[in-house]
Amino acid sequence: MMTESLGEFVTEKGAPMREITRRSMVILTVVGAAGLLLMLVMLTGVSAPPEYDRAVAQRRWTALGINNYRMTVRIEYRGDTCFQQIEVRFRAPHALRNTCDLGWLGLMSVPELFELAEQVEQIPLTRCYPSERWCICQRTFTVRDVEYDADYGYPTLVLSRSALRPNWSGLDFWARLLQSTNLPSCGPAPRRLTVQVLALTNIP
Repeated sequence: MMTESLGEFVTEKGAPMREITRRSMVILTVVGAAGLLLMLVMLTGVSAPPEYDRAVAQRRWTALGINNYRMTVRIEYRGDTCFQQIEVRFRAPHALRNTCDLGWLGLMSVPELFELAEQVEQIPLTRCYPSERWCICQRTFTVRDVEYDADYGYPTLVLSRSALRPNWSGLDFWARLLQSTNLPSCGPAPRRLTVQVLALTNIP
């Protein structure tokens, strides 16, 4: 009788214990998975979108209220390198030295650097070449990067790298190939743009 009673006790009491154990295992599994996911996020990092970084940097620069400064900028474009030394007073830039002879490039004061940074960040991954209507090739942008000064917020480095590649998935490429029986010339025709602030000094 004692054995039977003991057996009934284990059977009746053991079921809830097994249920508690099962629930504990589920909870531990969920917590472990969440911890692993958090660790992966911390290790890999989740970067903010470029426009957020630019907005934060621009607010930092504006808050400082710096209207008078001197800066030296290095520009590299298509293999050529030039320099600008400018002085800005009340937001009006004046060239102290300018070796750049590029029609599209004006004096690179801080507002112009922010504008260039926005343009580079908004460049699409690919662009049709020679035109949107005749998309034989694609200019592919492999690098689009902007760095900002941690204290003052102004852009310290603006980078863009691209190369021409055949638009294999486009009908224009194959139409051109059928017309000429020769592969269209799609580069690589690399383009490199580097704008780097070498120095920026606040002046009275």
